[in-house]
Amino acid sequence: MCGILAIYNVRPNNIIFNNAQQSLRKLQNRGRDSYGYLLVNDKNKISFIKRLGDIKINYLGENYKYKIVLGHNRYATSYSSDVSLEERESLIQPFVGENKKLGKFAITHNGNIDNLEYYHELFNLEKNKDEIINDSKMLVKIIEKLEYNSFYDIIKQLVDKIKGVFSIVLLELNSNTIYCFKDRYGLRPLCVGKNSQGYCLASESNALCDYDYLREIENGEIIKINDLGLRNLYKYNTTNKYEKICLFEFVYFLNKNSIF
Repeated sequence: MCGILAIYNVRPNNIIFNNAQQSLRKLQNRGRDSYGYLLVNDKNKISFIKRLGDIKINYLGENYKYKIVLGHNRYATSYSSDVSLEERESLIQPFVGENKKLGKFAITHNGNIDNLEYYHELFNLEKNKDEIINDSKMLVKIIEKLEYNSFYDIIKQLVDKIKGVFSIVLLELNSNTIYCFKDRYGLRPLCVGKNSQGYCLASESNALCDYDYLREIENGEIIKINDLGLRNLYKYNTTNKYEKICLFEFVYFLNKNSIF
């Protein structure tokens, strides 16, 4: 139960980070524990900003132009109030991982996946007693471990096999390709907007700012965004039994100006 954001512009520019900050602040209603950004500049280098607490305006000292920004703000549900500062900081997204076959990737995740022990066994994940593993970090470990020919094939396994609640943006760092996908139930919002610069993905339409709202990502859908535009890759074969709603979204989380 967090807020996620991704902006993909075809040409690098020096306003994308300001747009991202404006958008993420409009998702503040979805989480106040922490926030983070991952930025890809015109030299294809990545950098991070991660902070605890409410979203504040951050200034970049570099003179780079940026092509891609991922953003996340967190509503903490997986630790108690007495957890250490270091542990809280370790759970700030976006997260970066590396698949041995396909290379590095980054993800932002909103949702809740229960029964983590079951998925550790299903995907044969190694355990480290000294590391806090929540559902988001577990997803990183699964993506790192699975051996397929493309990130699309890995994502399809997540959508097909994980019976949890997730809206996710995955950035393939080698090719600067964004994949956006939802679980089969579609309980958490995630929409896409477009303007002359490129595309914006946000948990709520209120955070699209100057990107024109196109539509909500559908249940079990996988879409791909790169310089060639936006393309639908897959749609889970849902039936009516999966088409339910979570009233908590409408009563507690959603901004009154958002479309879902």
